Amino acid sequence: MTLKQYAAKIVKAAKKHPNALVVHSKDDEGNDYQQVYFSPTLGHFNNREFISEAGCKAEAEDSGGKPLKVNAICIN
Repeated sequence: MTLKQYAAKIVKAAKKHPNALVVHSKDDEGNDYQQVYFSPTLGHFNNREFISEAGCKAEAEDSGGKPLKVNAICIN
């Protein structure tokens, strides 16, 4: 799912339920749920690894290369 698709679903839900809490599931089976407390973080996602936008820039400075392209958003 892209951020644009996700945002459209969130906007629709927020209009209908503006005071709903935001929660996330620990796993695909729904074994545990927790409230989302943190703001979304932009970064680079590849092979099940996420590097924040700041981390991408720091790695580029250390290696002298270009920062990894932001291609994902971590919602918690």
